[in-house]
Amino acid sequence: MLYLAVYLIMWAIIGSIFGVATNAIIKNRGYSENWFWWGFFFGFIAMIVALSKPVSHSQHTYDDADSAASSYTYSDKLSSISRQYKYGYDQKLAPNQWRCQKCGRANADYVGTCACGNTKS
Repeated sequence: MLYLAVYLIMWAIIGSIFGVATNAIIKNRGYSENWFWWGFFFGFIAMIVALSKPVSHSQHTYDDADSAASSYTYSDKLSSISRQYKYGYDQKLAPNQWRCQKCGRANADYVGTCACGNTKS
C-alpha cells in the first residue's frame, strides 16, 4: 500500500512538471490554449506534439516607433503608415502646436507631455 501511495505522488509530481512545461511551450508558440492537462496525462508525448506545432503569428505585438527592430518587414511598414494616417504625421502644424520627437503626434502648445510620455523639448 505504501508503494502505491509513493507511486501516485511521484506520478502527480512528474505529471505536473510535464504539464507546466507543455503549457509554457504552447504559450511561447503564440497560442492561448491551455495544454496543462495534456502534458499532465500524456507527458513526453504531449511535449513533442506541442513542440511540433507551428508558431502562431496572430498575436504579434509592435514596439514603439523609435525602437530599432532587427528586421523590418512589410507588416511593420504598413503599421507605420497606419500610425502616420491615424495621428496626422503628414499634416502641417498650426502655429500653436508642437510635434513629439518620439511618436510624431501633434500636440497643443499648452500641453507639456505627449500621450506617449515624451516631454516637450
